[in-house]
Amino acid sequence: KDDPKITQYLRNHGVRVSDLQQRLINETLDVLGNDVATNAITPEEGGLLTMFARLLKAKKGIEVGTFTGYSSICFLLGMEDEGKLLCLDRSTEFTNVAKKYWELGGFTDRVDLRIGKG
Repeated sequence: KDDPKITQYLRNHGVRVSDLQQRLINETLDVLGNDVATNAITPEEGGLLTMFARLLKAKKGIEVGTFTGYSSICFLLGMEDEGKLLCLDRSTEFTNVAKKYWELGGFTDRVDLRIGKG
């Protein structure tokens, strides 16, 4: 079971959320509401994803289920500068939000988004 004190400690000291990431979190919550936003990973999980990509010196990745793009941005932040990410989703509604933030973050040329049924 999650310990709220540990979670708060990690948020205060262990996870750095960029301005871009925070804006995406806020838009996901504001536009889609808490019920749908629970599909997104937490900042703590995102920090772990960034760390794994960095430790592996990842140059390629695949994301199945992009939603609004938070996890893809976390992955891209940890990847090598020339790294490419293939994102698979079936929703244009949610991935349109992701595209907006990939553009704002300068990631557009590193993402190959494919929409369709898996």
